[in-house]
Amino acid sequence: MVEIKISQGAKPSHGGLLPGAKVNQEIASTRQIEAGQDCASPPAHPEFSNPRELMAFVARLRELCDGKPVGIKLCLGVRHEFLGICKAMIETGTLVDFIVIDGAEGGTGAAPQEFSDRLGVFIDEALPFVDNALRGAGLRDKIRLVASGKVALGYDMVVKTALGADMCNAARPFMFAVGCIQARRCHTNKCPTGVATQDPKRARAINVPEKAERVARYHRATLDGFAAITGAMGLERFDALTPDHIRHRSSYAPARGYAAFELPRLTDGQLLGDEIPEAWQADWRAAAVDHF
Repeated sequence: MVEIKISQGAKPSHGGLLPGAKVNQEIASTRQIEAGQDCASPPAHPEFSNPRELMAFVARLRELCDGKPVGIKLCLGVRHEFLGICKAMIETGTLVDFIVIDGAEGGTGAAPQEFSDRLGVFIDEALPFVDNALRGAGLRDKIRLVASGKVALGYDMVVKTALGADMCNAARPFMFAVGCIQARRCHTNKCPTGVATQDPKRARAINVPEKAERVARYHRATLDGFAAITGAMGLERFDALTPDHIRHRSSYAPARGYAAFELPRLTDGQLLGDEIPEAWQADWRAAAVDHF
C-alpha cells in the first residue's frame, strides 16, 4: 500500500529531521540525498495544498503504483478540514482506499514536547468522529478505517474496533518486544539496545532469531487477548462491537457509554441531504474543497 502522511499524533503541522549521523549510504540512495547530511522533512506536502489537489495526488499515485491501495494518515485537528476531504472525494469521485487516524497521544519521542502534549485530538474522540463523518458522506462502506496511537493491548483493540476501526496499527509495542528501553537517544545514532541505529556495530546487539520469536509471541498474545475480551462480552464477531459496549469514566463522575460522548450519529449519506443534525451543520458548511 501507499500511505500519504498528512500529519501524525506526536507533532501535527510539524516537519521531521533525520540527523546526518543516521543517513548512511543506503538511506542516502533511497532518499536521493547526500550521505552524512541532515535530511529535513517539511511539515506540508508540495504536491497539494487543498483537499481537491490531495485527491488528484491520490489518483496519480494509484496510477503510478499500478493500482495498489492508496490512503492517508492524519491526526485530527479542525473538524471541518476533514469534512473538506470528504467533500473533495464526493466531488472528484476519487476515494482513498484507507484512512489511518493517529491519536494525539501517539507518535515519536523526537517530537517537540509542547506539540506532543497539546496539539491534536485524542484517538478515542477522533476515531468515532471520522467513522461518523464518512458514514454521513455516504463513503464509509468504501473506505477502510485504521486506528493508530498507543494500541498495545488486546483491550486497546477492543476499544478501537468498537469506536469504528476496521484495523489497528501498532509500532511502539513491537519496538519494546525487540528490546527498546526508551533511552530517547534515537537521534544520536547511539541507541544502547541497537533498535534505533544505523550503526552496524550497535545493531549487532539484536539477536534476530530470539527477538523475532519475542515479537511473534507478543503479537499472538495481543490477538488472543482481543478475542478473549470480545468473547467475555458475549459477542461472537468483532464487528458486533459498538461504542455502547465501552464505558468511559471521567474524574469524579459515573462511567458512561462512549456513544454518550459522540456527536449525533449519522445515517448513511445524511450529510448529503437536507436533514443535517444541528451539531454537524456549522462544520459541514465550513468544509471546503479548495482550502484546508
